[in-house]
Amino acid sequence: MEQIIQEIQQGNWSKFDILLQEFQPILKSVCRKYFLAGSDYDDLLQEARIALYIAAKTYDPRKSSNFEAFAYMVVKRKVISAVRQSQRKKHETLNQSLSLYYPVFENRVYIDSLEDRTYVKNIDSIEQPFAVEVLFQKYGLTKLERTVLTHYLQGYSYNEIMSMTGRDYKSIDNAMQRIRKKIKTYYQTVKIAN
Repeated sequence: MEQIIQEIQQGNWSKFDILLQEFQPILKSVCRKYFLAGSDYDDLLQEARIALYIAAKTYDPRKSSNFEAFAYMVVKRKVISAVRQSQRKKHETLNQSLSLYYPVFENRVYIDSLEDRTYVKNIDSIEQPFAVEVLFQKYGLTKLERTVLTHYLQGYSYNEIMSMTGRDYKSIDNAMQRIRKKIKTYYQTVKIAN
């Protein structure tokens, strides 16, 4: 066993498969005792395998003479930690959520049963990132505002935009203020209309 551990610590991954085969019954016995909310048994078993790997990489025979006991302790603590983490309120929404593509009846998925289909329009607009000209028209932007916004969205600073457009700082800043105002006004009118 000591030889296998040393080879794993030196980077011989094939030896970990041997160790994993030998410890598989122990990993399963530890995992059978616990439940991982929002997951299944295989997820918990994977946590145990990761813990075995950590145990193999960190084992020091000078501190503990028995690798099996050390590995068991590391695996059990990792599994308990994973269970505790899954039970935190922080993950409650995720653990109780239902996928929109979850099958609810024969060939139908949950998303098809929703009455409000406006999400399709929103998805279409999000999936059209290159329809910038359409957005410029919707917002009613001038040629300078279009140029400034394009450069700004590409990550250029005000100073770089100044040198590219030949305009002064105040002109670029004013254009950005007008752009923000037009976009805000546009979305307020769209929200009111819906």
